[in-house]
Amino acid sequence: MMQNAMNENFDIYLADLVNDFEGHFYIMQALHKLTHSHYIDTKEKKIVVKKNPIKGTIIRMIMYHRVLTEANKRNGMKVIHFITGDKFYFLPILFSPESKKTKVVMTLHRCPTNLFYVHLLKNFANRISKVIVLGEAMKDDLNRMGIYNVEVIDHPSFFDYTIIDEKAELRKRFSVTDDNIV
Repeated sequence: MMQNAMNENFDIYLADLVNDFEGHFYIMQALHKLTHSHYIDTKEKKIVVKKNPIKGTIIRMIMYHRVLTEANKRNGMKVIHFITGDKFYFLPILFSPESKKTKVVMTLHRCPTNLFYVHLLKNFANRISKVIVLGEAMKDDLNRMGIYNVEVIDHPSFFDYTIIDEKAELRKRFSVTDDNIV
């Protein structure tokens, strides 16, 4: 998606906490260097939505509106990439997040298990250009939910994999087929 956007002269907006050094800050820096994109700081206040659902939802709606407003300050074609899309798909948004000049991409880090949230995710995901996930298993889960505009980008890991059995042994032990990544 990012490569297509660069080829079509889109402005790319990366939306997340800009100064979150524990989270996506370094990923945003790397994407910025590769794509010549723009940052949009969601200015998120740390609040757990489950503990305070009304306040949490209002804050997330404000964040979402801020991102769209910031991106729409410039004319022309644009892609908005919500680096942590998990924060937004459940919002009661009454309008489509995309238009002819704005494409939306989100990275999803976990699949909901609650049927209501599954419905909200499916509704949101089917109105945007792409859902990015960090593994094949999650893509399969989303496909089973009826979400097919999914792209897998393997997440880097710094785990010492030399202590784990060989791939062939793992495939055999856990009945993993050849078409799935180990």
